[in-house]
Amino acid sequence: MSRANSRREPTLEHMPSKGIFCLEGEWEDRLTDKLSVRPGLDMLMTIREDRLIHRNAATSAEFKHYFTKWTSHRYDAFPLAYLSCHGRRGRVWLGGDELSLAEIADMVERPLSKRVIYFGSCGTLAASDDELADFVARTGVRAVVGYVGNVSWSESAAFDLTLLPELLDSVDMRKMFTRLRDRHPHFVDGLGLRIATASWVSPRSLSAA
Repeated sequence: MSRANSRREPTLEHMPSKGIFCLEGEWEDRLTDKLSVRPGLDMLMTIREDRLIHRNAATSAEFKHYFTKWTSHRYDAFPLAYLSCHGRRGRVWLGGDELSLAEIADMVERPLSKRVIYFGSCGTLAASDDELADFVARTGVRAVVGYVGNVSWSESAAFDLTLLPELLDSVDMRKMFTRLRDRHPHFVDGLGLRIATASWVSPRSLSAA
C-alpha cells in the first residue's frame, strides 16, 4: 500500500457531523470593509462541532458557481444553505448583481428534498405566498426561511446562534416556527421571521406584526 493511500481522508459523505454552507454577498462598497457573518459562524461550529463552508459572491456568476456546487450530492452533509446578503421583496442583492427567487430556483437541477435555504437578508421573504410556493416546488427544498422586512444586522446575527441549530436539527418546520415564536418573540416577531414548506407558509401578517 502506498503512503498516499494509507493516509486517505474520509469523504464528505461519510463524515458524521452536519454542516452549513454560507454564501455571503458584499455588504459595503469599500474594499477595506470587514463586516462578515463568518466569525459568528465559526464560533457556532466550534460549539456544535459541526462544519462550515464559507464563500463570498458579489456577482451572479460567482453566486451560481458556488451555489450549484452546493446543490450536488457531494455536499449532502451540508444540508443548510445560509445566503447572507442584502435583499428586498423576492430578491437578493449581492453587492454587484441582484437575483430573484425565480433566478435562484433556475440554478437547481434536482430536488433538494433534504436541504433548507435560509435567506439572511432584508425583505426577501416578503414575497407573495405564490412566489414562495413556486420556489419550494421548483427547488424541492424542505423549507425556505428568511425575513419580511428590514432587519438589524446585529440582532439577526445574535438570533443566528439560536436559529441555525434549529434549522439543522428540526424535522417539522411548522412546529419549529411555533416553538421559536413562543420562546423568542422579540427576534421572531421583531425581525419578521417567515418560513415556507411544500405544505405550509407562515402568514406574512404574523411576521410583520
